[in-house]
Amino acid sequence: MKERLKKLRNTKKYTQQTFANELGIQRSTYAKYETGQNEPPDAVIRLICQTFNVNEDWLRNGTGKMEVEISRDDELQQLIGKSMSEESGEFKRRLALAIMKLTPEQIKACTDWIKDNFSLMDIETTDTDRKEQLIKEKVASYEAELRAEFASKESQGASLTGSTGTESHKAI
Repeated sequence: MKERLKKLRNTKKYTQQTFANELGIQRSTYAKYETGQNEPPDAVIRLICQTFNVNEDWLRNGTGKMEVEISRDDELQQLIGKSMSEESGEFKRRLALAIMKLTPEQIKACTDWIKDNFSLMDIETTDTDRKEQLIKEKVASYEAELRAEFASKESQGASLTGSTGTESHKAI
C-alpha cells in the first residue's frame, strides 16, 4: 500500500504535509503510512478514498483504476463541503451565491470572459467540429494579437529610424 499512497500523493502533486493537511492528520503520521512503518487504519483508508476520489480496491490491493469517476453533482457537493470548512469559506459562499443569482446572459458573459482570459477551452464538448472551431478561433485570435504586436513594434522602429535618419541627413 505504501507505494500506492506515494503514487497517489505524487499524482496530486502534493507534499506529504499538504496531503496530511487534506486528511486532517499529522505529517509524521502520514509519513509512517507512506514508508510502510505503520498501516493506515480503515477509517483513514476510507478518508483517503473519499477525499481524493480513490478506488478503495486499488488503494488496498492495487486492483482496478486508481481514481473513481464521480458525477459533476457529486464533485460539486464535495467542493462545496470542502470550501465551507476552509478559512476562505465565507468568500467562497458569497461568490457561489452571487453566481447562482446570475441571469443566463450574465453567465454566458462570465464564461466567455473566463475562456478569453484564462485560455480555457470547452473540453467537455465531444463534437469534433466544435473542437476544431474552437481551435481555429483561438489560433486566429492569437495570430491577430501577434500581428498587432509586430505592427506596433515595426511602427515604433520606423519612427525611431525615421527621426534618426532625418537627423543624420540634416547633419550632412
